[in-house]
Amino acid sequence: MNTATPVNSYSWSNPVLKVKEEVEISVFDDGNEQPCYLITMNGRQWKVSETIYYILFSMDGQRTVEELQEFLHDRYSLRISKQKLEQVIELTLVRNGILEGTIATTEPPHNKMMWGKFTLLRPSVIAKLKIFIFLFHKKTLTGLSSLAVIWLAYILFAYSNTQVIGSMFSLDIKDIALCVFFIFATGLIHEFGHSIAAMSYGVAPGRIGVGVYFVMPVMFSDVTRIWRIKRHQRVIVDLAGMYLQCVFLMLSFLFNALFLHSHLLNIAILLSGFTILGNFNPFIKFDGYWVLVDYLGITEVKTVIYQLWANLFYKVLGRPAVPVLLSKGKKAVMYIYSLLTVCFFASFIRFLVESWILAFHNLSHDITALLKLTPSQVNISFAEAVRYLSDRITTYIALFFFLNLVWRFMVKKVLLQIKKNARVCRRRYAVQLIETYRQIARREMLDCRIKSLQEWVRHYGLNLHSYEIMLLSESYTFMYDRIKIPGVAIEALPYAVASQNQVEIRFFRNLNIQYHQEHISGDLPGWEQFKRLIDQDIPVLFKIDSRFLRGAEDAAPRALKLNLYYLSTLLLVGYDEEQDQALVVLTNDDERESVNEISIGEFQTYRHSSCVPFSPGGLCYYLKPNDGDAGIRSPDIREAVLNSIIATTNIMLNEGEWPQSDLGLFIGESDSWGIQGMKRLQEDLQRLLLQCKTQGNSAIIRLKIVFLRNNLLFGSYSAFREEFGRCIKYCALKYNVPYLYDTGCEFAQITSLWKELFTLFSRIAHNKGELAANLLQALQVWEKIIVSEQRQFTAIKTIFSTASM
Repeated sequence: MNTATPVNSYSWSNPVLKVKEEVEISVFDDGNEQPCYLITMNGRQWKVSETIYYILFSMDGQRTVEELQEFLHDRYSLRISKQKLEQVIELTLVRNGILEGTIATTEPPHNKMMWGKFTLLRPSVIAKLKIFIFLFHKKTLTGLSSLAVIWLAYILFAYSNTQVIGSMFSLDIKDIALCVFFIFATGLIHEFGHSIAAMSYGVAPGRIGVGVYFVMPVMFSDVTRIWRIKRHQRVIVDLAGMYLQCVFLMLSFLFNALFLHSHLLNIAILLSGFTILGNFNPFIKFDGYWVLVDYLGITEVKTVIYQLWANLFYKVLGRPAVPVLLSKGKKAVMYIYSLLTVCFFASFIRFLVESWILAFHNLSHDITALLKLTPSQVNISFAEAVRYLSDRITTYIALFFFLNLVWRFMVKKVLLQIKKNARVCRRRYAVQLIETYRQIARREMLDCRIKSLQEWVRHYGLNLHSYEIMLLSESYTFMYDRIKIPGVAIEALPYAVASQNQVEIRFFRNLNIQYHQEHISGDLPGWEQFKRLIDQDIPVLFKIDSRFLRGAEDAAPRALKLNLYYLSTLLLVGYDEEQDQALVVLTNDDERESVNEISIGEFQTYRHSSCVPFSPGGLCYYLKPNDGDAGIRSPDIREAVLNSIIATTNIMLNEGEWPQSDLGLFIGESDSWGIQGMKRLQEDLQRLLLQCKTQGNSAIIRLKIVFLRNNLLFGSYSAFREEFGRCIKYCALKYNVPYLYDTGCEFAQITSLWKELFTLFSRIAHNKGELAANLLQALQVWEKIIVSEQRQFTAIKTIFSTASM
């Protein structure tokens, strides 16, 4: 059997390389002579070497790998083999989703020791503080920071931290609460400092929030975007929190000393001032750590420390050292820093262990005392309760941190492993599942028909992207007709579809797949036939009423529902009779990587349910056991995909034969396809508008628009134009048809027109606004869509008629 295809596999069969439009590249200031650069995309950032920068800069959307290799040699004198170049591109650009046609498979880094994070202020709120950036003008910053340092040194030598804390706990509960509130407020001002400083250098601020770092409650400000500014500017942003907090405290101290003479305020100011000193700690990720990192220009501190000490051992063993691009002075600083870090964390771990022991002791003592306590003995004031909790808060946070570590790194992993082993054992002995489908790649597009076809051919060794399958199935189209519904006394309704119904048949035809089609019954003999096929490792494509997704309770009252329920095509890949489940491929969310389970009863019922206009009728497709190898060969996919694009273009431009209409139970007048069908709909919309103005029969007009909208909307909020545009761009890059890429981009604009059209149709459906005005506006949008699509398909025709494919 075949193993699962990687989600982000990238074809190197002569691809045209192009960087995504949202990627930004800037110089990264790390203080070293060797230049390096910063890649920014969708909130993520990567530091890269000059070589990677040259590679990125040379990707113009027209060069293949071979041409890129030659260009790098001629322009930058870079000698790099094709294999090495592909490896570099794969590791740095493809896996991170930086190239067009790729999706990131790497996870953004996060601080595992930071937990319980909660947002206090959104970036849009913080941006209003931009009026205070004058505090970071050079002269203002120099003067105020000098005074703040003098004041901080004064309180450090004039007051004792221990005495100030003791003074706070001698206060009553109300004063303690006011003191804590003041400290919290100055902490918020501290975070404002980071954000305002970032804005002063043109960097948009992130959110401000609270969380727990190790065992310490902290506040944080997201300023990750400052990596793109200069090194000394980053240092100022790192110090800005302490600077602004210190300035505020200094002014508060002076105001209190001159006017208020409040003992409570003095204690709160001093306590908040002592917290500033703690922020200078460079051994954990407080401000002092980031000051050190940005001053030295080092982004991966742990990696650098490891490599420096490893080089010492290599030198002793006589092995060549790995180059570390740091000056001798910076290396000396890192050696000293690493030794001090070991000492600090040894002390910190000792503190944690002592806190855990004390926490367990306090908890045991409290539980014992609580069990011995009788209701008549309960006599405790609110102030005493608060003091009791304040004595316990640090140890209990440490205990919770310990339990969190045990859960995350021990218990949770053990439980997941047990669950995984149990699932494997259960599937091994109680479930029949085709081996190919032990893991299923996350979906690449919404249409379940496309995903089912993708997984079906993957079982037989043919790995195709969803975009290729959509093109090969020629699902993109437009068909219009006026139809009548049997048994319903109503005039003809406008009926349009934006996707072919029988995509499987066209897909089989374009790949010359020798498939077997059969209507399998919904009774016990039919289920036994499915089991025999699965037992022979034969996956089965089957048609099913899409109402099964909503559940039987919702669908039961609506046995016959006009135009809302079309057929889905799913893939049966296994069964579990003990749990009464059929195992199917249905990636109905972006995260799922396994099969779905539906009850065997629903599986059989919804394969034979009645709905208008289409009923599944038990229709199935599969390869016979003896045709598994011969049924799916390895055709020229490139030629097949490009021919499918041409076929779709011919249909839209009304050249050649039209496809055979499939209206199900509807009775049509005369179907029209492509641009001709769109123009016919335009004429009918004009007649509806005239009818609205002259007769004012809004009810029947609204019904017609609702019917039209619901059929066009089925399966795609953009009537498949957005999906088609992505397919075109993907194939332009993969199959080296560069001019086709621009056409794919144009479909994004057409997509916006379709969404605008559906918004107007929805306004009509929900009776919002004037009917005639909404219909007129919808007609104008529809006219733009016709002109745009005709222009783009003409462009595709021109590309294929003039270019050598």
